[in-house]
Amino acid sequence: MLVEPGTPTGFARLRAARAALIEAGAHLAAPCPHALACPVLPPGWRHFSVRVQRSRDHRAVKGAEVPYEDEPFMYLAVTRAPTAPVSARILSSPRRARAGLTLRLCRRDGAIADATIATRDKDAARRARRRGGRRLAVRDGLSATTRSCFPRANPPFGDERRGRLACRKPPPIGNRVIRAAPSA
Repeated sequence: MLVEPGTPTGFARLRAARAALIEAGAHLAAPCPHALACPVLPPGWRHFSVRVQRSRDHRAVKGAEVPYEDEPFMYLAVTRAPTAPVSARILSSPRRARAGLTLRLCRRDGAIADATIATRDKDAARRARRRGGRRLAVRDGLSATTRSCFPRANPPFGDERRGRLACRKPPPIGNRVIRAAPSA
């Protein structure tokens, strides 16, 4: 397990370590769902955030008023043995969109895609607001540019209920939106 601060420099170090470990025969367990070249190109970088409770002394030293701090970090988990394939991983916190919540995903085929969760699906929206890096099971079937996706909790946590997502590739130019036809 490699952990780095959530900075562009930390991402560069983790990216170099990832390439060296793959070349040495290691298998990626998380957060990458594939061993292909990383689709996040510089100057872009990805990180996750965790809320840490501050002690009274920590707040005094930092001159902080709130009792918590959001710490950005990046990680890479590798194994010697192959791991079960994962359809996609959530790369970042959900963003509010007109249609609901939008998630940025890294897919098993090495591409980055966006998934939109309708806010009317309360259960799926609640699960999507959890931390990034979680697995996402993607089921093909609507078209080449639209997919039906279902979030899956990391075992042994959570339940097996699944919420509906409309996944799409980011549009290449402009703000064109690709909408999926309702499935039967």
